[in-house]
Amino acid sequence: MKTLRKTAIAASLALGLSAGIAQAETYTLTGGGLTDITSSTFGPGAIALNPNPTGFDFGALELSIDSGTGDVSLLSGDVIGLSDFQVTITATGFGVTTVDAQNATLTVNNGATGNLGGGLSVSLTSSGTAPSITTAASYQNCSGDACILIPLLDLNLAFYTLNLDFASDFSSFTGELLGTTANNSTMSIALAGQVAPIPVPAAAWLFGSALLGLTGVGRARRTTGTRS
Repeated sequence: MKTLRKTAIAASLALGLSAGIAQAETYTLTGGGLTDITSSTFGPGAIALNPNPTGFDFGALELSIDSGTGDVSLLSGDVIGLSDFQVTITATGFGVTTVDAQNATLTVNNGATGNLGGGLSVSLTSSGTAPSITTAASYQNCSGDACILIPLLDLNLAFYTLNLDFASDFSSFTGELLGTTANNSTMSIALAGQVAPIPVPAAAWLFGSALLGLTGVGRARRTTGTRS
């Protein structure tokens, strides 16, 4: 009986340890849209977007969350399509310029990483070779003196930071993606939406099963001893 009990304990501990490395789960972040562009060419407050936020037409950002370590990663390769919007540029020396931005897309070339640190907020920082996010759009119906500069605008993001705040059950979130271009212009994208709740780590389930197994062995031993 001692041999059986030792074997059960060893098997239970091995099961718990093998499950100790939690699997990362992937979640989809949707909602929000482009809220602000600050151009180093035109200066702060010179660019206004309508509607604001622009909204997403298609695509989503994929987030990997390791419920065991708290590591959070924004995965690369995602493409976001923005709803069509109008840009109004008001800058000294240019008067007022309006242009329609159509079929705008954001392509995430480089992922970003961070850690929850036991809390509900996380800040992810991109890494890798610029541009971390490539932007593209078709500019139509431009009117105003600044139209000659529109083709020269480079809104590819050299690097970016993604700030996220989760609800207590991780079922929803709000956040903001802040990016900086090679010429120090900035772009802000608001995020908000729903995500699936983080599941109970596999290690917790298996550890509970291991404890139940040990309890069963203990009870069986006591029962055997009583009957003898």
